[in-house]
Amino acid sequence: MLEPWHETASLFTPPEATAAITKAVSGCSARAEEMARECRADIVVSAGLVTDRIGPALRERSERAFAMVLGHRGRGGFASMLLGSVGLGAAHAAGPVVIVRGEERASRSEAVVGIDLVKNADEALRYAFDAASIRGARLRVVHAWQMVESLTRGYLPRTLWLPGR
Repeated sequence: MLEPWHETASLFTPPEATAAITKAVSGCSARAEEMARECRADIVVSAGLVTDRIGPALRERSERAFAMVLGHRGRGGFASMLLGSVGLGAAHAAGPVVIVRGEERASRSEAVVGIDLVKNADEALRYAFDAASIRGARLRVVHAWQMVESLTRGYLPRTLWLPGR
């Protein structure tokens, strides 16, 4: 996925820079496709360069996918972020999103699923239970929400009730 950064790039960006970035991203995509096919020859794998905004592009493609599998972080300079822009862009996907955390194999004792109580969480929970069961892992189910501003106005954060405290 290549965001159309050229729309906001400096006027002094040489035209060959866009071509070089496109070539590098296309090569990365081709290598990823090859690796996926080597790992699982029995599934359909497709790869290609998509020049679009990440969030809308992932949501649109998720409508046609069984699941979306993403790496846990990209090549950006924010190594300490728990979720990158691509993972965040996939947060509203139509189906399951699996974020793979790289080569580390130290602990496979827990799987995590985030659910949206407004939408039907059954599919996500079923998928997560199956994935955890296959790996003999514990399943952690998380849900987050924002408090309505009118309920928090006038209270200091330390005076708000927090579960477990």
